[in-house]
Amino acid sequence: MKEERVCFENKGQKIVGILHKPDSINSPAIIMCHGFSGNKNEEHDMFVHAAKKFCESDFTVLRFDFRGLGESEGDFVDMTISEEVSDLKKAIDFISEQGYNNIGVLGLSLGASVSVLGWNKKIKTLVLWSPANPNEKTFIKAFGKETFKEIEEKGFSDLKFNKNGWRTQTSFKVGRKFLEDVKKTNIINSIKSVKCSILVIQGTEDEVLDPKDSEEIYIKANKPKEIKLIENANHTFDNPEHENKVIQLSLNWFKKWLT
Repeated sequence: MKEERVCFENKGQKIVGILHKPDSINSPAIIMCHGFSGNKNEEHDMFVHAAKKFCESDFTVLRFDFRGLGESEGDFVDMTISEEVSDLKKAIDFISEQGYNNIGVLGLSLGASVSVLGWNKKIKTLVLWSPANPNEKTFIKAFGKETFKEIEEKGFSDLKFNKNGWRTQTSFKVGRKFLEDVKKTNIINSIKSVKCSILVIQGTEDEVLDPKDSEEIYIKANKPKEIKLIENANHTFDNPEHENKVIQLSLNWFKKWLT
């Protein structure tokens, strides 16, 4: 196995990722989409651990930073859901150009929503960890009403830790364009158009999003599908036991639907 730093572009801006490659040739590929204000490593390096585990089982894995985050170019204040979907599509093109035709996508939180919105026929399966239903209600809960109002009136807000449990490592400027995009996004309608197998994994003690959102997304999804509830797990599965379980469930799913 080997890991290499890779770059591709979207709208003239560089997107940086890490490609995990097994020794086997013509392996299936998995693209990982991080959550809101996250990066290609994700909380407690969960994406790193997952990518290495998948690679050990002969999957090629691409984890990358959406523009405005991590090592990728761009400003986070310009981030919208539509722009992240655009980044994912470039990642799919990049992987396809490397010769991979059997592709799955895994997303966490908003990255799970982006995975649904960016789905096309090249994608054979989706794995959604703590998927967000990105609407006004979701982000008012996540940001707080005052922050939401400030973005609408001022044009942006520096998002930091807040009482609603949204965790960031530093401050991020969230722009008005993001909220405008949220108002136009309908993940429930979008998932009805996805024609591949879907696994939803949700913690029962999610402190950021309502677990019922995952259940609604699952109900509206086409078959074949499955939902796994992780008892007492939070939004990012911080407990090592929960993390290991989520990664193993996902690996089992990819073995079933990508090999």
